[in-house]
Amino acid sequence: MPRIELTTRGRVVVVPLDAAAIGPCALVSPALPDLKGERFVDLFTLRCTVLPLARNMPPEFREEHAVRVVLGALSLTRVAPGAGAVDGAGDALKVVHRTNG
Repeated sequence: MPRIELTTRGRVVVVPLDAAAIGPCALVSPALPDLKGERFVDLFTLRCTVLPLARNMPPEFREEHAVRVVLGALSLTRVAPGAGAVDGAGDALKVVHRTNG
């Protein structure tokens, strides 16, 4: 099991993953504190899907969110995680600089 690390005053969770982690995942916390350190939620589960991206991220940036989409002439359609190959699909990323956001 990977070691989970909290950064940025406990607001960012870092979970190191290897290539075998591709697929559905869940981050489960038995208790979630608020900003004052008091119990906010007794049990918190964040479900996500780990997918490979076809690019290398420069180390000074981190990806906060990604979606796979198909861009049409007048439309944008989100592709479900784990869906097979879709013609015209691409990845849209929310990327921030690690030191100055």
